[in-house]
Amino acid sequence: MNAQNGKKAFPYERGFAWVLTFLLAGCLAITILSTLTVQILTNAGLHLGVATDGAVIDSQLSHIHANVDMLAEEYGFSAEAVKKIISREELLRVNGEIAAWWSHLLSEGDTATMPRWYSPDLEEAVASSMNRETAQMDPQTIVADLTEMVERTVFPLRETLLTTGMDLVNKRADVPGVVRSATKLPMLGLVMSLAVAGLIALLMGREMIRSLKYYGTAAAGTGFSVLGAMVILLCLGPKAMVAEASQPLAGEVGSLLGKIGWEAGLGALLLLAAGYACLILYRRKYGKTITGGDQTE
Repeated sequence: MNAQNGKKAFPYERGFAWVLTFLLAGCLAITILSTLTVQILTNAGLHLGVATDGAVIDSQLSHIHANVDMLAEEYGFSAEAVKKIISREELLRVNGEIAAWWSHLLSEGDTATMPRWYSPDLEEAVASSMNRETAQMDPQTIVADLTEMVERTVFPLRETLLTTGMDLVNKRADVPGVVRSATKLPMLGLVMSLAVAGLIALLMGREMIRSLKYYGTAAAGTGFSVLGAMVILLCLGPKAMVAEASQPLAGEVGSLLGKIGWEAGLGALLLLAAGYACLILYRRKYGKTITGGDQTE
């Protein structure tokens, strides 16, 4: 019995191991959340996928065509002629350009090439379909209103970026530097996680099998925390809140949250699976290697 007790970790070592378990869970959470943040900031494919998402394009097209119908009734031009110009394919092209510009802004800090939408065919479509004798508005003014409406729909934050945002980027903030710093957080979190896991293994050197319990608890706890954060975010309904200010922007937010949500959910499930695998393995090994005596912590 004495020989067996000599192989067991001391109580203070187990206590420190539990403290490190909570620290490991925090490091894993930082790694997961910072990875998702970097995805949002730097993943050009994600930006393009959100901008050209079918649901986003459909929402923008519906919003634009509804406004075209309203303006056509008010100003007396052909709504169908204008809708042919502002087509689904045109919105896909414009959204792709905006996504590329946004990715370039975050990586290079270049604000000089903010995309604008212009169609030379729009003025011709409006002018040719208007009754000049009864028209109360100049075709160029109508085209300007239509152009602004399209830009506000496909790029809801344009006005904010043109004023406050561009001043902040150009004069007060090193956006590429901030993004580069953010990209280091996942690796930092991973290194910290490995370091803490190593400390746990070092403390449990006399009884290495118990390390599985601490690893499993940390991994499963992090998985549950990420899932809990996702549920809270879902209950808050960010898409509905954004929709009160801008319906087109709400569509993009919903698409972004959906794509990031899948990645976060997959990461949480992998952590839960790894955590429970460690705990199950620990119980099996513990039952085989330790029999009799006090088995409590």
